[in-house]
Parts: sequence; structure tokens; C-alpha cells
Amino acid sequence: MCSKSTCSVPHVVVSVWHMSRANNAQRAVRLNHARELLQRFDHLPDAVAQMRKDSGVSRRQAYRYLQQAAHLKQPFPSATPRSLLP
Repeated sequence: MCSKSTCSVPHVVVSVWHMSRANNAQRAVRLNHARELLQRFDHLPDAVAQMRKDSGVSRRQAYRYLQQAAHLKQPFPSATPRSLLP
């Protein structure tokens, strides 16, 4: 065994990156984009790759958006920004 002063133990730094949730407007845009991708691509992994590239979401989140969009019969209504409301 080695003593504390003679042992060299590598240190590992782990960072946790917390991503905030998408607001209603972002969610609407992403769902509509996912819906368009499902119509454009026959192969789901291709749609996931494009969703990740276009939206910057994780693979898991891209699958979730595409799964939700598959149930939409029409485009998801966009949220009106509060700054535009009277």
C-alpha cells in the first residue's frame, strides 16, 4: 500500500448540467417541426438525427417530440407571446 503523500490518485470531476424546460412557444415549434420530419422521413432514426441537428435537443428528447407529434392530426397551435397581447 502507499501512504497518502506517495500515492497519486487521479481525480474525476463530474458536472451536472440542468436543462430548463421548453416554454409553450418552443414546444409548439418543436412539435410542428417533428410532425413535418415524420412526413418527410420514412426511417425514424433519420428523423431523430435531423431533429437533433435542427433543434439542439438530446436524442431522447427528439424521440419524445417525434412520438408526441405522431399523434397530431393537425399542426400544434402556436402560443402567442404575452408581449403581443393587449
